[in-house]
Amino acid sequence: MAQQLVPPRPKLVPLEQRLKAKIAAQRTIAVAPPPGTRLTVTVEEAAELLGISRDIAFREIRAGTIPALRLGASRIVVPVQGLLDLVEEACQRAATARKGNGTAWPSARRNTPPKTGP
Repeated sequence: MAQQLVPPRPKLVPLEQRLKAKIAAQRTIAVAPPPGTRLTVTVEEAAELLGISRDIAFREIRAGTIPALRLGASRIVVPVQGLLDLVEEACQRAATARKGNGTAWPSARRNTPPKTGP
């Protein structure tokens, strides 16, 4: 009788090693900003970058729309990365809204009746 060849059994990788490998594959490498680059800006600078007034910037910080850090009792700074993420999110929402119903921006969908007559 001929003996059947059985393929070698694959080595089982312990669960802990598989999880560590999976986590390592999903990590991003933090890159330090170039020297001289600021990580935060003042509220006034953030408002200027976004094209809004200082008062609106403070209102949106209080509402949690604009991310901010409070340092001490009165110093508030805005992370530059937070501003970039905010703008990117808004652009993605706008692109999704345009695909869905053909309107240019979500704010274009108001419940106001159309104007009639001259």
